[in-house]
Amino acid sequence: MNLWSLLENSQTLITALSDEIPAAYRQRLNELGFHPNEKITCVRVTPAGNPRLYRVGDSVYSLEKEIAVAIEVGDI
Repeated sequence: MNLWSLLENSQTLITALSDEIPAAYRQRLNELGFHPNEKITCVRVTPAGNPRLYRVGDSVYSLEKEIAVAIEVGDI
């Protein structure tokens, strides 16, 4: 399952960041808290569908579909 498939107000754990994400972008996501075993919540699915808002720790980030589908998630 990937992050993009997470429903609004649902929480899960990040399991991996795909190698499809460029290394520098993957590193920045890690710095922001997007790393394996981190809890993540889908805060908002916009009416147009893209981007979506995700809470990691105490921060909320907007991710485009191209990145969110490359973040693997699993059950808490």
